[in-house]
Amino acid sequence: MDKAFRQLDASSDFGELLDTTSYSPLPDDWLIGITDVVDSTSAIARGQFKDVNYAGASAIAALGNAFGNFDFPFVFRGDGAAFAFDPDVRETAVGVLRRVAGYARDQLELNLRIGLVAVKEIRAAGSDVRVARYAASPTATYAMFAGGGLNWADREIKAGNHALLPCQEYATPDLKGLTCEWAPIPSRRGDILSLLVEPQDNSSPEAFTLLARRLLALLGVENGSSRPVPEDVVITNSVADYLGGKGWTDVVLNSDYRRYDDVLRLTLDCTPEQITDVEAMEGNSPNAQRSVYRPKAWGRRREIAHSATKSEQSSRNARRVRPGSSHDLQPRSSTSPSPARAAGATMTPPRFCSTKVSPGSGINAHR
Repeated sequence: MDKAFRQLDASSDFGELLDTTSYSPLPDDWLIGITDVVDSTSAIARGQFKDVNYAGASAIAALGNAFGNFDFPFVFRGDGAAFAFDPDVRETAVGVLRRVAGYARDQLELNLRIGLVAVKEIRAAGSDVRVARYAASPTATYAMFAGGGLNWADREIKAGNHALLPCQEYATPDLKGLTCEWAPIPSRRGDILSLLVEPQDNSSPEAFTLLARRLLALLGVENGSSRPVPEDVVITNSVADYLGGKGWTDVVLNSDYRRYDDVLRLTLDCTPEQITDVEAMEGNSPNAQRSVYRPKAWGRRREIAHSATKSEQSSRNARRVRPGSSHDLQPRSSTSPSPARAAGATMTPPRFCSTKVSPGSGINAHR
C-alpha cells in the first residue's frame, strides 16, 4: 500500500528536516484524512480531556490495525489526527473511520468530525502535501508533512466539506494497542514551553527554515538540553515488563517533543532565560522576518503528564483503563507488521491549559 513512503530515507537530524524543499510529494490520487473532536474545548472543560485525546488517536490505531501495519504517514494532533493513504485501501479506510466516529459518539459521547480529500484537490486549490520521515531513534520513525495541504484540508473539513458520517449502528473498531496510564513529570529547568510556529504561506520555505533553526538553537533542541522527558528515571521490574522489556532510555529517545506537520510543534523544558529570549525574538523580529511565520500558540507549564501505553489490551480493556492518551501508535520499525507498544509523555497546548494535568497535543514517547 505505502511502499513509496516506507522507502523514503529517514533522517535523524530534525534541523535538517526543517528544510521542507527536500520533502517528497504524495501522488495525486492519494487521500488525506483529517479527524478532530468538535468543540473539544468544552469537552476539556467538562473534564473529558482523556476522552478527547483517546478519540483523537483512535483513527490512527484503527487504521493501522485494519491495514496490518503502521507504515502509512500520520500525525497525532491532540484532539484529532491527520494521515494519508493510497486509494487501494479507500473502502477499508472509510469503513474503519465511520466505526471510529460511531465509537466516539456512543462510547465517549463526543462528536468526532472526519473527512477525506484527494491530494489532487489540495493541489488544485494551491497547496501541496509533501512528506518526510524523521528517525527519532533506531526504533521510532515519525512522518513529517509540509506544503500547507494538511492545514488546507483541516479548514475544508471543518467547514463541512468532504465529510464522512459515523456509522448508524454501533460497530466496535479495532483499537488494540491504545491504552494509557498517567503520572506527572515536573519541569527540571524552569517551565515546560509549548510553542507552535506556522509559516504565513509556503512561498518562502528557505526563510522559514532559517528562522526555525535559529529557534531550535536558542531553545537547546539541537543539543538535547531542553528534552522534557528526563533520563534519570529509575523504573521497577513491573514497569519494565509493562514496557515490553524495553528500558527508560527508549522512552526518552523516542519522545516526539519536536515535529513538523505544516506547523513546527515544540514542547520543551526551558529555563526562564530561554523563554524570555524567545519572547524577545518574536517581539523584535523585523517585518520581513515576521512575514514568514506566525506563532500559533504559547504555553508555559510547571509539569507535563507521562502516559504509558500497552498494545496487548483489547479496545474494551482500553476503555476500562482510563482512555485518552495523548500518544501516537508509531511502528517499532519502518517495516513493523504489528501495532506498536509505546510509552509516552504529553503536553497540553495553551488552549487546553485549564487544569494541572490536561493533555492535548505534544510529546509522545515510544519504545
